[in-house]
Amino acid sequence: MFALCLALAGCSGSDDKDGDNVTPPSPEIQENGTMKYAAFYGVARSTQMWGDPAPMYGVTVTTGDQTTTTDANGYYQFDRVKTVNGRAVLKFEKQGFMTVVRSVPVQDNMRLDVTMKQCEVTTPFPSSNIKSLNLNTYNSPEKMIIDLPADCYVTENGNAYSGNVTAEAVYLDPDDAAFATQMPGDLSALRNDQSEAQLISYGMVAVELKGDGGEKLNLAPGQKATLSFPIPDMFKENPPATIPLWSFNEGTGLWEEEGVATLTGSLYIGQVEHFSWHNLDHPMAKATVNVTVKNSKGKTLAGVPVDVSGQRIFYTDQNGKLRCDIPNDCDIYFRVPSEYYGNYAAEDPTKEVKQNVNLGGGVTQDITLTIPAANAIISGKVSNTGGGSKVCNLTLSYYKEGRGWMQTKPVISDINGNYLQYAPEGVTGNAKLVAMFADGSQFTQDFVLTGEDQTVNITVSSESSSKQGIIYIWNDELGIKTTALMPAPLEGDYWEAARIYGSQFIVGYSTQKDDLDPNWWESGMTIDEVGFSVKNYVAGQTEYENATFHYRREGGPHFDLHAEGPAVITEKDGIYTIKMTNAKGYYGDQMKGFVGQVQANMSVEFSVKPEPAAN
Repeated sequence: MFALCLALAGCSGSDDKDGDNVTPPSPEIQENGTMKYAAFYGVARSTQMWGDPAPMYGVTVTTGDQTTTTDANGYYQFDRVKTVNGRAVLKFEKQGFMTVVRSVPVQDNMRLDVTMKQCEVTTPFPSSNIKSLNLNTYNSPEKMIIDLPADCYVTENGNAYSGNVTAEAVYLDPDDAAFATQMPGDLSALRNDQSEAQLISYGMVAVELKGDGGEKLNLAPGQKATLSFPIPDMFKENPPATIPLWSFNEGTGLWEEEGVATLTGSLYIGQVEHFSWHNLDHPMAKATVNVTVKNSKGKTLAGVPVDVSGQRIFYTDQNGKLRCDIPNDCDIYFRVPSEYYGNYAAEDPTKEVKQNVNLGGGVTQDITLTIPAANAIISGKVSNTGGGSKVCNLTLSYYKEGRGWMQTKPVISDINGNYLQYAPEGVTGNAKLVAMFADGSQFTQDFVLTGEDQTVNITVSSESSSKQGIIYIWNDELGIKTTALMPAPLEGDYWEAARIYGSQFIVGYSTQKDDLDPNWWESGMTIDEVGFSVKNYVAGQTEYENATFHYRREGGPHFDLHAEGPAVITEKDGIYTIKMTNAKGYYGDQMKGFVGQVQANMSVEFSVKPEPAAN
């Protein structure tokens, strides 16, 4: 991005609408749209305090007259989408998160991921007061500031509003690695003269205002709010004196020019007359780049995400290709980080591929990105005998000498169960293909990495037995809502694990056998351990205030969970059923991207038999 920063200072066109590089006016833009058959799919994620964004359950996704919700893997899919002037328009909504509308040129079987950011919510304040909103930036002490005048609000029907106001706001910082999937649109825009432009964003902000009864509010005619944008770190060298302000049109999925922000000290300051998404952007004419991604053997690579100057991400199609509009006369890079294709450390620049492009307006160029590795391609098909979906997250777990068990980033199988994964370069030996379904069920297919391309099919049944036990995990603040299955008994229908020691009721079982090979870790074996206990147990009593539950999975992707809270223990025909509802604790799950201990709420239900009495 440093090259882009230098180029912005000398980008031609600037704010000159009559420059030679401006694209001729486009046809009249229609907002109503039509429905077109084209497969779209992807994953919705939420930002979290650490680690990668987490898959987000229950996001409402709408395109035209089609609506769906994301599953526990954050996955959604459509077979037809709303199109406006050749662009697909999709809306993502969830309570507590700012709504995001994405718009991209229509391509069949296209992947479109989003990351939703939780709103910063104010305490209610009187509408008669002047109010200043200060939003956090990604890594700077400076704030994004929204100044609201007093007595400036109207309801949706235009009536003046007097009462308390609650503001929900989000600032998107270009310094944030998740910026490319957080923003609405795709940085395509219309200028005041109706010419098309491609933007370079210096930051985006959205504000939603609500009254005492939850009614939506906006600024009254003639009233203006002042926006003060901090300069992102990547653009602090030679910032231009003025930059246009833009608002987002959810009907067309395009940014529309609305005003100008002026550099004042370390802030760009401008005014807006209404609230929606607003964007501080440098506009340029469009050029086009057609990208092909190959490996060192010359094979084209499907499903590889390509980073475009940190502001957008595109996935290669089944032929290893993608098309991208870029701003003209600026240094724009196309980059495939090493962790995207081989599970290398993100900080290893020798394993990534990157190419700069600088084109004039209206020019099209073809480029090829050849990654410096010949990773084996692992592909195959997921078959689900349980009648459920064939869509799942698939992670390749492998053993690496001196490092232990490691995992690639997960890939998504398509609606027919087909998947494609890239094995780490030069790694051979024991491996696992781990399939995680939206209902929490997880299946593993053992195989051996040979260093060559392989076909590995996996047959599963996503209908799980309640006898195994199921755990529900959620954290509304982080957008977590997921499930996990406890391991099935080694023999029979129930674990022989319940024990009563005086006033303690204890459950403990493990898949570890007494004759376990000391080198089990290298063999690719997975060990599950479960424990539950209550003190002051009384036979016949069912409800207990304090119980403790934990579940740990070792070997391959790590899983760790600990919960404390009330429990209900019932017994029938010698089988104990244990339930914990709304317990509190922590969990970590490498399969879901949580590598630390995340605070969460949990509910647990499972059944066990008493352990046989000793002879």
